[in-house]
Amino acid sequence: MCALRTRHEAGERARQVSLACFVHAEIIYSACGAALVDDSIVRGTTSLKIVKMLREAGAAEVHVRIASAPLKYTCYYGVDVHTPEELISNSNSVEKVCELIGADSLAFLSHKGMLDAGRRSDLCLACFNHECPTKLY
Repeated sequence: MCALRTRHEAGERARQVSLACFVHAEIIYSACGAALVDDSIVRGTTSLKIVKMLREAGAAEVHVRIASAPLKYTCYYGVDVHTPEELISNSNSVEKVCELIGADSLAFLSHKGMLDAGRRSDLCLACFNHECPTKLY
């Protein structure tokens, strides 16, 4: 089992090097499938790159599972996205996002699944369902 976490703040070149090292140094595929698990898909660029690298490494199939609901709206509390149009899930169905990132399948956690996983009922889901818990100016 391999784990990778890249941060956008580290710079695009550093992320590309991290992704390349992750795929080429840690994983060997022949005719096997690969499962990619990530916390979210924001713009889709990183997912697209990882799926492409997994395929280039020999993965016959790539199945993506996301541990959140699709991000569809801007976040007023910290996610650095200026407009909803930047978010790949804002105007695309799950099937279309799957196609755009080049995966064989894609599944997201539901809103209820996120609340259940956190054993909470009071999480802010505004970037997922556009229901802000506080009044916005």
